[in-house]
Formats: sequence, C-alpha cells, structure tokens
Amino acid sequence: MNSKTNIIDELLLKGLIGLGGAIDKNRMSGHPAAAIIAAYFFCLENALSAEIQAKVYSLVQRMVNSESIWFSRDGEPSTNATLFADKPDQSPNADLISSVADALEPSISECRDSGHNTIFAALALKALHTAPQYAFPTIIEGIINLLKAFEGRGPGWAHIPGNEKLADPRELLVAQDIDDPPYTSPVDMIEAVCRYVVADNFTKKGVGGPIHVINHAVALLDLQALGYSALASKGMAAHHQHIKLWLNLPKFPQSENNYLVQAKHDPRTYDYWREEITMKDGGGDEHRLKILYGAHRFAESITDKGKRRSFLESAAHLF
Repeated sequence: MNSKTNIIDELLLKGLIGLGGAIDKNRMSGHPAAAIIAAYFFCLENALSAEIQAKVYSLVQRMVNSESIWFSRDGEPSTNATLFADKPDQSPNADLISSVADALEPSISECRDSGHNTIFAALALKALHTAPQYAFPTIIEGIINLLKAFEGRGPGWAHIPGNEKLADPRELLVAQDIDDPPYTSPVDMIEAVCRYVVADNFTKKGVGGPIHVINHAVALLDLQALGYSALASKGMAAHHQHIKLWLNLPKFPQSENNYLVQAKHDPRTYDYWREEITMKDGGGDEHRLKILYGAHRFAESITDKGKRRSFLESAAHLF
C-alpha cells in the first residue's frame, strides 16, 4: 500500500472485475465493486498518506468479507467476496473502453435506480482510462450487460413516514416551492447541489438520499472530464429529475435521521481513521467509501470557497 502501483493493482483491477461480474447476481450488485474503485480515487486524488491508505484498504477488506445485502447464493447469505473472480486470462483491448459509454447512452437521460447506472458507468470508465491495461474484453462485456439492465428502470423508491410500504416518488404530490428550471450547464447542477444538499434535508428518505444525489452529480462531472461531454450533457436532465424527486419527499422526524451525527474530523486526516469506523447497516461501508470519494471530488468543482466549505460541512454528516 505504499505506492500508486500497489493501489491500482489491489483496488482498480479488483473493482473492475467486480463490476464485470456483478450482473451475474443482479444489477445492484455493482455496489461493492464501485466502492472499491471510489476508494482508489479517494486515496489518489487527495494524496493520502500511506497510513491513511492502509486504513482505507482495511475498510475495503471488511466490506469485501462482509455478508452481502445485494444478493444471496441459493437462498443462503453470501459474502461480497463471491463477486470477485480471478484476473481474466486474456489480452486487454483499450479500443473497447468507449463501448461502456455507448452502453450507458440509452438510459442516461432519466434517473434510473437513484442514478446507479451513471454512477457505475462513470467509475468504470474512469478506472479503465486510468488503467487501460485492465480493459479485458470479458470485464467490459460484463459492465455493458450491467448497464443494459438499468434500461427502462424507474428512479428508485420513496419512504413515507408511518408507512412501511415503498412508494413511487413520481406519484407523490409535488410541493409548490420546488420550481427550479432545468440545468443549462454543469454549473447549474453544481449550484443546485450546493443549495439543496444541506443537513436540513437529510431526513428525506428515498431515491438514494443525499449520498446518491451527490454521487450522481460527480458521475456526470467525471464523464465530462473524461471527454464524454455530450453524454454528460444528456445526463443533466436525469440529475435534475433526481434532485427534484428527492426534495419532494416528506421529511422524517430528526429521531429517525440516519445522518444526524457529523464527522468530527476530515477523512483526509489520520484523526478520522484513528477510531474504529463503525459498520452501518444497508450497505454502509459501500456507501461510505463512495461518498468519501464523491463529496471531495464534488467539492473540487465548487469555485466559491465559502460554498465549498459549507458543502463539506454538510457532507460531513454522511461520512
């Protein structure tokens, strides 16, 4: 864990293998693999020390060895480790990388399963462009099939206070005070996230909550940075739909707020990792790893220092 090469070997390849095989379980089984790729970029882009990288790596290992909430094997509990096969015994083909973007195109213009189609695709593309030596045909074929599984899916589900049954967020009465116009540029999306992803809204449960609103935006920013500008522009409508559906959800009492406690320390410092990182239910380690990457990647896109600071203060509730 002391060099970038080790991080790529341990995390990028493992994450790509997991994404390539996820559809053998179901489309949402891409979560652990996407979290591993996010962990790599969190370490790399924040120039984390070797000591912190080791802590991140330990969190990844705990997630991999934990019982999966995304699938079971023959009706019995199974660990996430079963998602990760051996390295393919074939030659890589970097010319195939763009086919992942092509596979995302049919589903990107609407919010699908809280943005997971775009989140998974962007992380896969970022990993493949970073390490084209891992562009193995079987991995890319698996990722393409994973993305195809999101076509025609709805935006996700809404949780209603006092009702255990999930609801379609598109069928809820729209609040009168939600009237933001469609985005005309990534700047509009960044402004919307800064404006609405604040702790006061974290009691709204559904369509992936604030973590996925942020990570959906980051996925679009990453696609743009990777050169897929037309695809990212097409996806802006989906994020606009996503954030409006989330804002329209009813609030739960603060006593049921999963994000009530704010992290005491910056995750880019060792103080954050000095104490035991508590495992959360519901894919908590997967989502923690993705938001650690996503929040700090998003913060870099905020040019106003005051807004960046405020955003990170809000995001600290999600760490």
